Amino acid sequence: MKTSKMAWDLLSKSVGSYAGEGVNHEGQRFTGQFKLESAFADKLLTLQSSARGVGGEIYHQEVSWIGFDIFGDLNLYVTSNNHPAVTPHKFDRIEEKEDAKNLIFRFGSPLDQQSFREEITFSFKADGSVAHQYAWGMPGGEFEPRSGARMEKIN
Repeated sequence: MKTSKMAWDLLSKSVGSYAGEGVNHEGQRFTGQFKLESAFADKLLTLQSSARGVGGEIYHQEVSWIGFDIFGDLNLYVTSNNHPAVTPHKFDRIEEKEDAKNLIFRFGSPLDQQSFREEITFSFKADGSVAHQYAWGMPGGEFEPRSGARMEKIN
């Protein structure tokens, strides 16, 4: 099922701060923080996300925007310490599971082994928690789930 309006509504209803535990692509455990805020008369959502190791080391730090472009497409504009530049991810689909609705944003094609490609999933669980997950593949490498955290709302 693909509908940008449904995705936007679900994201907008989930505005708030979240924290929880996760594991990165190297198997390292981390504490994840996730904050989603509304801006500019509900035209934009800002996302702040981080993953910190048990010693305080930063594995991931992100400040991104989610909004509709001039053509009406929903996009996630990712800026992080793990991306070389602002990386636009187009909304791709909603996957409805028994206990969650997964919103998936995509950069490139998972099948294109000649390029970097990535899917970022926001999984909104029935219990109110949120999972923020990354699947990616480097040029010449396999595309697969790499890291993520499940977090509870803290405000």
